[in-house]
Amino acid sequence: MRVNFLHLVCGLMVSSAVCLTAGDDLEWSIVSEFGTHLYPSVIVATATFKPDEDEEPAEDVLGDPMGMLGAAIVAPQDDAKVKVTVESDKLIKPSSITVDLPEEGKEYWVYPVLRYDYDTLLRVRQPFPEVVSIKVSVDGGEPEEKQERMVARSVNDCPFGIMHEDGDYTPLDVMFAAYVNENHPIVDEILSEALNSGEVEAFAGYQGDADAVLKEMEAVWNVLKRRGFSYSSITQPSVYDDSVYAQHVRLIGDSVKTAQANCVDGTVLLASVFMKLGLKPFLVSIPGHMFLGVYLDDEESDFACIETTMLSSSTFEEAVKAGNESFREHEDGLLDEDSENPSYSLVDIAEARQVGVLPLREPGSE
Repeated sequence: MRVNFLHLVCGLMVSSAVCLTAGDDLEWSIVSEFGTHLYPSVIVATATFKPDEDEEPAEDVLGDPMGMLGAAIVAPQDDAKVKVTVESDKLIKPSSITVDLPEEGKEYWVYPVLRYDYDTLLRVRQPFPEVVSIKVSVDGGEPEEKQERMVARSVNDCPFGIMHEDGDYTPLDVMFAAYVNENHPIVDEILSEALNSGEVEAFAGYQGDADAVLKEMEAVWNVLKRRGFSYSSITQPSVYDDSVYAQHVRLIGDSVKTAQANCVDGTVLLASVFMKLGLKPFLVSIPGHMFLGVYLDDEESDFACIETTMLSSSTFEEAVKAGNESFREHEDGLLDEDSENPSYSLVDIAEARQVGVLPLREPGSE
């Protein structure tokens, strides 16, 4: 199956950056990968992302290959030694890097490893203005400072694609994997309820056959159904951005607390529980919709899909039937490795974890 991750991560970061200001003396600009927006979800989820080791690093990008804020500097002379410092009011502690710019007249993009306040980022539920300050000094001279007022977005804002000025589109579907949180305490609570129901005697995962796996999944489905989940169509992000496509995604604790979920909310919630069981879930995106797929054996030779929006009204069997039908209907778009249609993607959660996509922790749920 084709799985969309942060395509050529280093290349993505460079191609999507926006130079926000221009210098008068030393020629340099503030560079921000999401323009004037800061996405806590992206910052936290990609904090341990592992760039492709087989890809040659760009010669004109120095410092953190996953950097999101930095400076684009035109080297004033050969082997110029520059220091770049980034900080902001609430979210970024002073973070510096010193590098050599080898070639006079060439522009280099310099990114310090930013010392984010991750606890604060995870608590951002409403957008607020954040002033970012960047200082650049050459060969130990007096630093020149520029500032930019940005918008810190809600942690619930999940960017899933970037539309560039040249019309190219970069998918960020892997970001949905950050809202799958197999470590949340509510997952153990749901599994305990499923065992207490008597529908299954134990959770054996792939030690059993496909029918046993489906039975365990059904027990989890029934727990959520008994909790009275209802469909909620809320998808509007906290702030509009005409170049970055994003939608509101509930953290799983919020979904359980409110017993509400849209198609993405329900999908990441069930994926969280199934990951905890040792199963292999994947997110299925089709035009305007998302549902869940789960491999039924460790060899990934068979899978079942679940239409998660049917949680409030249907049996597990009916939801699986509907999910499988949706997958078959869109199979060509989902399995075509050469497809450039951004509306189709498969995001394997285990693979997302392997490349370093972290689940978004909910403060207070430890």
